[in-house]
Amino acid sequence: MPIPRPNQHSYVLIADDHESVRNLLTLTLGRAGFVVDSVSDQEEAVAAIKTVKYDVLIADLHLGSANGMALLQFGRRVQPGLATILVTGDPNPQVGPVYPDGFLSKPWPSIRHVTQLIDLVIDQRRRELQRQQSLADSPSPAPTLRHTPDLTR
Repeated sequence: MPIPRPNQHSYVLIADDHESVRNLLTLTLGRAGFVVDSVSDQEEAVAAIKTVKYDVLIADLHLGSANGMALLQFGRRVQPGLATILVTGDPNPQVGPVYPDGFLSKPWPSIRHVTQLIDLVIDQRRRELQRQQSLADSPSPAPTLRHTPDLTR
């Protein structure tokens, strides 16, 4: 029986144009307890992000003719709580201005590495959103009035 993980039933979207990668991740992440959707191109990914709330988006840097970074940026705009992982075989990927929460280099060492990375980025993203919410909810400090000496006397 698998050991329960904290993010076991998290929703994952895999966007990769290589069918073998999609199938491998879908099967193994599903067995690890994730709820997984997979798409083969940017258009399908955009439609999925608009209709389903995901916990994490795993996108290939080179998603066919599209750019995986653009997809990650779109996902964050539509779903601010979305954790993002960029998959790449490129040793020096060009990213920015929005960085993914994690990188997954091809070939990855093990599926355990992938599940640990997913758990890590989901937890980091949740903590960041909680921090932002707590800052937004906390009252602003009262402005301090500075005593200015009256030099006209």
